[in-house]
Amino acid sequence: MAFWRTWNWDTSSIDKILDGDNPTIEQLLNDDEILSEMKGQNKKLIDFLIIPANLNRVLSYVTDEHTELGQDKQYRYSYISFEILCSDSYTLCETIFQSSVLDGLLNFWYKSAPLNHHLAGYVYRIINFLLTKRKSEVIQLMKQKEQFLEKLISHIYNAAAVELLIKIVACDDTETVTADWLASNGFIRTLVEKLSPNSDEITNENVGQILANIVVISLQSHSMGGDDVLLQQLEDENVLRSLVKNIFADSQSTALLHGSIILVELIRKNSSDSYEPSLDTKSLPLILQILLENLEQINSYLKNSPQNSLATSSGSIVPLGMHRMKLIELFGMLISTRYCAIFNKILETDLFDTCFTLFFDLPCNNFLHTIVARAFQIILDCRQTELVVKLLQNSRVPTLFAKAGIAASKLDQNSNKRPGYMGFISSLTGQLIRIAEEIPIVNEILLECDLWEDYVQGDFAQMVYLESKPLGGTSHCSDSESESLNGGEPLVTNFQTLVKRAFENEFPDDFAVGNLDDPEIDSLLHPPSGAMFFGVAPPLQYGNEFDYD
Repeated sequence: MAFWRTWNWDTSSIDKILDGDNPTIEQLLNDDEILSEMKGQNKKLIDFLIIPANLNRVLSYVTDEHTELGQDKQYRYSYISFEILCSDSYTLCETIFQSSVLDGLLNFWYKSAPLNHHLAGYVYRIINFLLTKRKSEVIQLMKQKEQFLEKLISHIYNAAAVELLIKIVACDDTETVTADWLASNGFIRTLVEKLSPNSDEITNENVGQILANIVVISLQSHSMGGDDVLLQQLEDENVLRSLVKNIFADSQSTALLHGSIILVELIRKNSSDSYEPSLDTKSLPLILQILLENLEQINSYLKNSPQNSLATSSGSIVPLGMHRMKLIELFGMLISTRYCAIFNKILETDLFDTCFTLFFDLPCNNFLHTIVARAFQIILDCRQTELVVKLLQNSRVPTLFAKAGIAASKLDQNSNKRPGYMGFISSLTGQLIRIAEEIPIVNEILLECDLWEDYVQGDFAQMVYLESKPLGGTSHCSDSESESLNGGEPLVTNFQTLVKRAFENEFPDDFAVGNLDDPEIDSLLHPPSGAMFFGVAPPLQYGNEFDYD
């Protein structure tokens, strides 16, 4: 429409409304062309919208519920008003910052609970848009408004409020300082207090999300020379102990389910790719010391499943459950820090034995298998004899591996099925055999198991043999060319044979350019005398290119 309007060949319906008597905002919102006209920077429309009364009317459809309109019109008006306020118009944006619109958007969060989720999402997105334009002005107005942060936190059940809080945290830089403002208003302590077994799941989930994001954002800010005052407050001993206490207060609380992500991020902050050989727990970061004090509680939660057994196609099992899965993830993250002091603390308990019991009780849970196998591998790789010996003795690994391998071999013969953990066991067995060659006492521990040799020479040897064979097996082939491809052997893989045949089948019968008797083909191969190139396309007739128009 914009092209034709340039030549005055058409007038938009929006212009017709604006040219009429007493145009209203509602008339514009009902017109289907309003958004395209906004994108086209219709000056007449923008001049009408920036009139204070009209702009406030548009704002009201985003911040207030108009139940008199009916549901369909409420949705339409709120959506189009949101699009207008987020439109990329310099004039409109300048007017918003010079008017009371921004203040009205911030006042939305002063409403009593519960907020309209539909409108809250629009308000957040408009504020987010304005932050991209003038971040300092928006943040400064937030700081000036009394109890704004407190009011915003009171709506933490709302996803839009959570997103805005995270956005405010992420806005911190040298020009727009938000971390100090948040810290001075007790932001961290307030959130930690809200993470509780007594809070509802939505609140605990949102608090966990905010605090986990604070850890990540603070680390990024610190790496670029920014302030990490919020992270410092979160890592205060009293705050950490209160946080951990709330998370582990109940084995089935949503505080445990959603609070564990905070602990995972704090542990990740202290993880390393290199091993710390010291066995002194006092040298550990504070969060790790506090978590080690709760190992027995974690272990007891892992041993007790609150759920009844479930019937599956492979038999009856007791499910791991989301809460125990989170604890397993936490256990894996603790081991991944590679502090040998943690290994020596964990091995004083039967936590590893508990994990391996779950490992074998749930043959189809590869998430569990991956974490436990990785934790076991990390401790083996530390190459500290004392720790490796403790690991093998406390977790009964040789016996467990041998029994599982022998049982899987019998199961394989009967039903052609193997448990999902056998790949992990085979990999760890190979690692144990290599370590036994380096550390004699490890070899002695393995041989103390009566079933170990039978397992290694039986199921494990068979597994190694199968893994060394070509994928897809082999097939007999008497073709002499196939024998030469396979080094003179009479066998060649099915894959090689199929690829070779497919390649040969795609060969054309001949490589000629076409029918040489065709005059046009012949003229391409033998141009007329004196011509270097001869084309078969008809000659162009210049001057009549637009005759068809």
